[in-house]
Amino acid sequence: GKTWQLGGIAPHDQVNESTVTELSSGDLMLNMRNYDKEEDFRKVALSKDGGNTWSEVYSDTTLLEPICQGSLISHRFSEEGFLAFSNPGNKDKRINMTVRISPDDGKTWSVSKTIHEGPSAYSNLISLPDGYLGIFFEAGHERPYEGLAFKIISPADLNLNE
Repeated sequence: GKTWQLGGIAPHDQVNESTVTELSSGDLMLNMRNYDKEEDFRKVALSKDGGNTWSEVYSDTTLLEPICQGSLISHRFSEEGFLAFSNPGNKDKRINMTVRISPDDGKTWSVSKTIHEGPSAYSNLISLPDGYLGIFFEAGHERPYEGLAFKIISPADLNLNE
């Protein structure tokens, strides 16, 4: 973090509030909020050169998009690494805060766990020192912005082996 340089631009409009993570290959994955109301999915681009250039943007049809920020990280519970993604898991409303797990760098999302069934919005995933995941998110009973919640997620919560 001592030096920074401006990276390239993903070749697509109607996206913002992006999150990036490093894949097992060392490539980068940019995951973006999509505000094109004709498409209900997150947008993704890949970089093989540290973010200087990006691939064409594509839709990840597993990651539903209610037009809301999401969070993406690379994580390890044990020896196995995977991607973890969170956002409201509904294409129409900011509800059902969901964590999804991909064991294959985002090609598939084999695990999906609803963390909060009610109204929910922005979220942030973190890797905790004990190997568990943490999720900090907006949540409420009537509206997504009534409060903030933090939940620790164990491998057992996601039906993964510890």
